[in-house]
Amino acid sequence: MNSLQLRYNFLHIFYFFSICSVNGFTAVFLQNKGMSNTLVGLAMGIGSMLSIAAAPVFSSVLENIKGITIKKLILIVYSVQFAVYLSMAFLNLPVWIILPVYMVMMSSVIAVTPLLSMICMNYASKGYDIDFGTARGLGSLSYAIAAVLLGQISKIWTPDYLALAFLAAGLCMFLVLFSMPDSDIQVMNEKMDEKNPGSGKKDRSSILYVIKTYKVFFLFLLGFGMIYAGVSALGTYLVNIVTSLGGDTSLYGIALFCMAASELPVMAATGKLIKRFGSERLIIAAAVFYLFRNFIICLAPSIPILLIGMMCQGASYGLFTAVITNYVRSHLPEKHGLAGQNLISIMSTGLGCSSGSILGGVLIDAFGFTGLKLFALALTVIGCSIMLAAAFHVLSKERATKTRVRMVYAKAQRA
Repeated sequence: MNSLQLRYNFLHIFYFFSICSVNGFTAVFLQNKGMSNTLVGLAMGIGSMLSIAAAPVFSSVLENIKGITIKKLILIVYSVQFAVYLSMAFLNLPVWIILPVYMVMMSSVIAVTPLLSMICMNYASKGYDIDFGTARGLGSLSYAIAAVLLGQISKIWTPDYLALAFLAAGLCMFLVLFSMPDSDIQVMNEKMDEKNPGSGKKDRSSILYVIKTYKVFFLFLLGFGMIYAGVSALGTYLVNIVTSLGGDTSLYGIALFCMAASELPVMAATGKLIKRFGSERLIIAAAVFYLFRNFIICLAPSIPILLIGMMCQGASYGLFTAVITNYVRSHLPEKHGLAGQNLISIMSTGLGCSSGSILGGVLIDAFGFTGLKLFALALTVIGCSIMLAAAFHVLSKERATKTRVRMVYAKAQRA
């Protein structure tokens, strides 16, 4: 393993440890500050929505402010969040201040995710051999370990110490970032402008332009966003499903560890799988496993069956995340790469997570867990259908093209 790959792996490890201390323990931290379940759900939903705005803002900063690289932007964002999180944890602030500030902090941390993907894409464009799947898989494993450790810290001491964990993981991120070459998207795009003066910055960074131009890519994300809404609705209240089957919060924590850890082997093998089967076939596989995952979780009669469904996380979410990131690098030009990565976050953690979290709570209050499960299953079926239709459309076009090429070659041979 080369030195840059090793550092990129550690970047993901420390980032996902830090994000677990924020997103993974939102309810624990905010309830410790005296907030109700309603306010916690509101914080999670609106925080995810705000990430939709944060991602394009970060993209605009990189495009328009001279000298700002992805690495520098991450350092700035995390430096601000250190002060914010520590203040909320250890100062006696009122709820009406903590709630909006926490939403903004959560959205900013989520919006860093596509920047890590863009670092990989930029290094690859310069000839570095970087495997995103392995790094992302190690990030999932780090998240799983963090969930166990931070859960114990919150139980033994106080949830306020989550801010210290965020600080420690963020400082480790800084050390890794300082050791890595700059990912100079600004310089790269300026060179493109010199070669093609007619291409404007608005064209490069516009997410709407990416949606209009790369329709298959958007259909993949549209389907994924709908599935992710169902997954978020189930995930927010998964502990209730576990307890209804006779489990407890301890078993729930172990199940989360197993679910996140299942992503590592799949993500690590994604690069080889793409070379063997192609992106579209793997997206089909991920969609099918999403059907298995959500149907098993919703219909599980016992804890062992539920755990089987949760272990499908690697072959569904893990596989799709790694494949779609590589899809951006291989199917979208470099100038649209960051907009493509931002769109992934917007459709998943933005629209998908926020709508699933908010609507899931409403459905539980109105119809109970039966309504929640039906909502999640309906979104899963619709989302998978969109992904499958888009993937099979691409594969059918490829087969038609190969058939025409063989016919032309056969005619040329006969001639």
